[in-house]
Amino acid sequence: MNLPFLFARRYIFGKKSTNAINIITGITIGGLALGTAALVIIMSIFNGFGDLVGNLFNSFNPDIKISAKQGKGFVSDDNLVLQIRELDGVISVSQTLEEKALLEYRDLQDVGTIKGVDEEFRQVTTIDSTIREGYIDFNPDGPPRAIVGAGLRRRMGINVADFFTQLRIFMPRKASRLSMDKPFRSKSVQPSGVFSFQQEYDFQYIITPLSFLQSLTGRKDIGAIEIKLRDLEDLNRIKTELQALLPEELRLEDRYEQDAEFLRLMKIEKWMGFAITSLTLVILSFTIVGALWMIVLDKRLDIGILKSMGSTRSDIFRLFFTTGLMMTMIGLVIGLIISVIFYILQKQFGLIGIPEGFIVSAYPIEMYLLDVLAVIAIVSIIGALASLLPARKAALMQDILRVDG
Repeated sequence: MNLPFLFARRYIFGKKSTNAINIITGITIGGLALGTAALVIIMSIFNGFGDLVGNLFNSFNPDIKISAKQGKGFVSDDNLVLQIRELDGVISVSQTLEEKALLEYRDLQDVGTIKGVDEEFRQVTTIDSTIREGYIDFNPDGPPRAIVGAGLRRRMGINVADFFTQLRIFMPRKASRLSMDKPFRSKSVQPSGVFSFQQEYDFQYIITPLSFLQSLTGRKDIGAIEIKLRDLEDLNRIKTELQALLPEELRLEDRYEQDAEFLRLMKIEKWMGFAITSLTLVILSFTIVGALWMIVLDKRLDIGILKSMGSTRSDIFRLFFTTGLMMTMIGLVIGLIISVIFYILQKQFGLIGIPEGFIVSAYPIEMYLLDVLAVIAIVSIIGALASLLPARKAALMQDILRVDG
């Protein structure tokens, strides 16, 4: 029989000499429950946004990207591309090029990034799923067409249904000794579609056929080779095989390395939120100290009786330390239940919505076991530390009953 546990349960749920102690104990457990739920929910919402942004980037980022370590591009090697295609697990290979350019539509001008892609770009990425209006046509043999980011479309007033107005793209020429040369090359392209998946891209990117951009820039090289894999479980093996094929001047990045800084920032924000909420729990732990100390004062008679029956200071310490831990665990379990219920409601019904204009209508949420374990650990540690002082004071309390000799 676990006597500290039995006494702790009675001290928490049993009737006290003063009703205020019951109220304070209930408030303490409720505060721990809400703090625990807040920790789990905040981390789950950060997880949801992280997964959402990761999926959005996957619409644009390939599984593997090969680019130059220095400079903006490199000369395409047909033999290298053929070797990459023949690797087991590779299903598509696309060649792309990016350049900054001046854009003009009707009387409006702006600066954007032009990305030239070949026809396989649609198999390498899931760009088709991001089209909000119009259609994609990267056919190099037909009239040049482009898809534009939704933010850039709004800023410049581009109408993809207007087949009589084209988007004019200006690209600076290389420096020339002939001062009479025009400073810009320019070509027109018909906007055929609008894509939207991430603000950074929506407000600055235009995607055109690769041949159009190479003709506009006068470049013969490419900016990157983008690769689609059959199964991401083969990523490490294929990266190793690619490293053996690539020359020293080329860099290899998987989809996470391509946006490593952004994803790292997301993780930092998540754990900063965890730290701030944990600090709130630390402040809340003072209510544990107060509630447990009031229980100690209320049970002075019990302490005296237990000591007269032979209980040691260590026994008294364990009794009240267990009481503090039990209060913490009750609050922790209730908080976890609240967070799981909220997770299910938010996941299934979008309990808390997001104002119109965002890509989703409700806050995304994903609960990870590692995060739940981290919350259990931090709440347990805070509760244990808060229980130490009252339990120690109870153990040192002088006997109030004297046994007649």
